[in-house]
Parts: sequence; structure tokens; C-alpha cells
Amino acid sequence: MKKLISVLLAAAALLSLCSCSGKSIKFGDDITQTTEAIPGLPSVETTQDKREFKDESGRTVCLVTGEIPQLSGGAGYPTDKINSALKLMFVHKSDEAKNNIKNAAEFMDSQSSEQPWSTKLTYELKYMDESIVSFLCNIYFSYFGPDTLVPSHTAVGVCVDMKTGEILNLLSFAGDEKDAARQQLIEIVQKKSVTGFYAGNTLTEEQLQLIADTFDESNFWYKDGVFSYFFDRATIAQNDSGYYVCELKPSDYSGILSLER
Repeated sequence: MKKLISVLLAAAALLSLCSCSGKSIKFGDDITQTTEAIPGLPSVETTQDKREFKDESGRTVCLVTGEIPQLSGGAGYPTDKINSALKLMFVHKSDEAKNNIKNAAEFMDSQSSEQPWSTKLTYELKYMDESIVSFLCNIYFSYFGPDTLVPSHTAVGVCVDMKTGEILNLLSFAGDEKDAARQQLIEIVQKKSVTGFYAGNTLTEEQLQLIADTFDESNFWYKDGVFSYFFDRATIAQNDSGYYVCELKPSDYSGILSLER
């Protein structure tokens, strides 16, 4: 069992982010593009948070840590609501860990391990203006404590309305016909993936259907008019790792999405 898990952890460590241009970026690298400061915007600070979950003997069996962005300053912005929205994924992962106390304890016993199941969240600021703030949340995990964390198969886009504190997804930028908009976005991602996923090769009908079946409108970040949609490469290519990123430019989503909400 130990050997199998070690192999899995080593494989996970090879995860990378791949853009439509074919550029490969190691998962977790800082790929933040600098956003020029707009006067009057809140500042973004990183806060450290930690949750420990113990079994009946008092042993810590699950640990969740986070480097969570929090906004401060900026007159007229609902920073309390925005900050609550930015912390939701940490809360979700903490709830998940709490529900795994028994499983983690049994695993530690079976492996004669003193190290807790560990999860860590980090955030990359992609963009902020008067209307929206956009982050990419990277999630790391290990069965053998915080010193052996590796990228998990999970990353989450976190986009928040700067005026209301509401969490936004791609369809938040669509009109009333959200089902139609969703289908159009799927078709755009499929079309871009046909030529971009494998250089010089196409995708099968089955792979294209998997893109549609697993489409998640929360998997994006926003930057200067471009919505970058991403999905786990293993979704359609079992032996691949990392994430595939499709840039949806204004010419792609014109008539489907609008920044004027």
C-alpha cells in the first residue's frame, strides 16, 4: 500500500498547466500577470489560516491550511462580503476534512504513520478592477503530512463581484438564455481543444463528449477581457497530467458573454 501511494504521489507531482499556445507551466508556479493598480481599489493581503481535526484519542488526523487573500481599504467596496466569498473554498475543504476524520485515522493506523492527511490552498491574483476580482486557487494534498504536499488534481477559479460580493461563474456574464450560452461555450472549448490539446493531432468524438459532460462554468479566471477556461487534462486523456487552458477572447464570446452585467 505504501509503495502504491508513493507512486501516486510522485505522479501527481508532475502536474503542469498547459496553455492553448502549447506553453507548459508547472502547476503551482506563479503565473500571475501584473495588473496595474487602479486608484481607490482595495489592497490585497494574504492571511494564514489553519484547521486541525482530531480523532477520539486527541491525535490530529486531518490538517487544512490556507494562504487566503483578503481585501482591505477601498472606499465603497463590500470587503467583508468579498472576503467571505474568497474564504469559501477553505471552509469547504475544512468541512471535507472534518467528514474524513475516521478514514484518516484508520489510514494512519494502517500505515503506522504519525502524519495527518494534509490539504493546502494557495491563491494567485489574476485581475482586479472596480467590477471584479479574479483568482486561481491551487489545492495541494498529501496522505503523509504537510511536508510532503504535492499538487492535487484540483484547481478552482474564484471570481467575485466587487460591487456585491457575489461569487461569479462564466454564466454570470451571460444573458437570460443561460442554457444556450452554456452550450455555445462548450462548443467553443471543444473547437479550440481539437487543434490545441495535442499539437498536430485531433480529438476523438468520445473525448469531445467528455469535454461537454464535465464542463464546469466555475473553472476559469479573467484577465483584461479574456476568460481563461481550464480543465484537468486527465478528463479526456487518462495518462496526461496538469490542466489545459483555453483562452476565450472577445471575438470568441461576442454575443454570448458580456462584462456589462
